[in-house]
Amino acid sequence: MPETFDESIQTLANSITTLVISKQKKYGKSNILDFGENGVLVRMNDKFARLKNMVLNDIQDADEPIDDTLRDIIGYSLLWLMLRNNTFDLPLSNPSQTLMSKTSVKGFPKFNIYNAAGGAEE
Repeated sequence: MPETFDESIQTLANSITTLVISKQKKYGKSNILDFGENGVLVRMNDKFARLKNMVLNDIQDADEPIDDTLRDIIGYSLLWLMLRNNTFDLPLSNPSQTLMSKTSVKGFPKFNIYNAAGGAEE
């Protein structure tokens, strides 16, 4: 578990960054660029509706727990900010790498970077 607020927020931010980059590599740019800010708003609305339903009806979903929904909302918020700042269309720094969840570290997911050949990189 993180020992300070700073460490906790940085660990969470890093895990969300890793998630968003991984999804960008998986889906590409067009799924966001085709509909722009309105598309992101619709996706966020879906996530908020899901979150509201889960919380108000005490639903536990093993396929997408509340924490995953919250991470997705934050990720869409970041994408929306990038669209507004005209930075969403920037190239990925290393598109041949994929990010994969490995194990939990201090209560948060740990992500390792794998190159195109499947070898882990530090």
